[in-house]
Amino acid sequence: MPTINLTRKQSNSVINEGSSSSGDGIVNVSVGGASFISEDLSKQIAPSNIIFNTSFEYLQYSLEVFINGMKLSADVDFEENLDKNSFTLKELDIDLNRLLQANSYIFVKYIKK
Repeated sequence: MPTINLTRKQSNSVINEGSSSSGDGIVNVSVGGASFISEDLSKQIAPSNIIFNTSFEYLQYSLEVFINGMKLSADVDFEENLDKNSFTLKELDIDLNRLLQANSYIFVKYIKK
């Protein structure tokens, strides 16, 4: 019977936390040269604001957006902007003004460019 040898490669990961002018509670996990960012953008919530900025540029198609815990669908609920440092909420099935109130939160995850 053939023998299968499994090797588990241990990689170093670094976790940093902080804040920026765009977001709070930034968690940066670096693994094997890639940086995975989690960020709270709630302080950008304002009446009629539909454009939100991330603290770092992100790789195209890596952005995930959550409003009050609900994951939004890319190209349906939001669009990545060309600068890859922001995104725009699209017309949602529910009223944005009702969804984005003072006690609401917007959380994003992405791969840093």
